[in-house]
Amino acid sequence: MSIEHNHKPADDCIGFEQDKDCPLQFKTLSIRYEAKMRERKYGIVDGVLVKKSSGVPISDDEPLFILRAKDKNALPALAFYVALCEDLYHRENVMKSVLDFKDFAAEHPERMAEPNI
Repeated sequence: MSIEHNHKPADDCIGFEQDKDCPLQFKTLSIRYEAKMRERKYGIVDGVLVKKSSGVPISDDEPLFILRAKDKNALPALAFYVALCEDLYHRENVMKSVLDFKDFAAEHPERMAEPNI
């Protein structure tokens, strides 16, 4: 069962409650977004963003910052983040995302841009 909304999958707006220009909240995301979400650490379960390894929901009062592969600034930011990672396991997993982002940039150069707000 999916919940309908007026956002298209390509929209840049993710749907934070505090964003007056994007009233969609995570708990109202359509089921179809669950199957297409390409994120290793987090997922959407029953319309709620959760940590996949534990199933623990991300609290509504915790700020989130999402980098998309089409953001031309994302890859340099991830590379810098990898350098800051002290835990080897975490660093290896972030490197998987770096490689995914690099592949996306190589396969879709026409989609790379600095996002607008």
